[in-house]
Amino acid sequence: LPVTSGPGDEAIRAAARVAGAHRVSVPPPDGDRPPAGAERGRLEARPTQDFCRALYTRRTTRRFDPARPVPRELVLELLDAALIAPTSCNLQMWDFVVVDDPAQREALGRLSLQVLTAPVTIFVAYGKEYSEEGHANVQSAAAALMAMSLAAHLLGLGTFWINQLGPRDEVGRILGLPAEREVV
Repeated sequence: LPVTSGPGDEAIRAAARVAGAHRVSVPPPDGDRPPAGAERGRLEARPTQDFCRALYTRRTTRRFDPARPVPRELVLELLDAALIAPTSCNLQMWDFVVVDDPAQREALGRLSLQVLTAPVTIFVAYGKEYSEEGHANVQSAAAALMAMSLAAHLLGLGTFWINQLGPRDEVGRILGLPAEREVV
């Protein structure tokens, strides 16, 4: 269905001007480091902090510095943290879509201005066919999001998570997800 409500063109353009300078850095010439394992991350030196301190000092961030790009290696570290989160039946039926492309951000911003406030948006999708009974799909996605939020905090990044994205089928179409995947 076409989107019939949401922010107007001027609101989108104003939000995009603020968020437009946000970019993830390009991959290094020699490629990205291999994915993290249980004992090491992608980064040369993984930050350390007491778990309880990290848990209790993490806060939601809603204002970001548009002049400060998010290094690609930090985004990859966040994805690695998400991938080791627990999932229902250990099926890991999730997809993570990182969005920093200005045109894609603008299209998504027409559905939810909140998408434009962060330098990078990571969407989590899950297989529609799997266990909506008991909300296993939502629980698994939430565990991944929490793992990313804690990792981001340790890496000096702020995060916030939203679920007011607009029509989920339209969000999935913009992200290029197949019809059997649902944005959580």
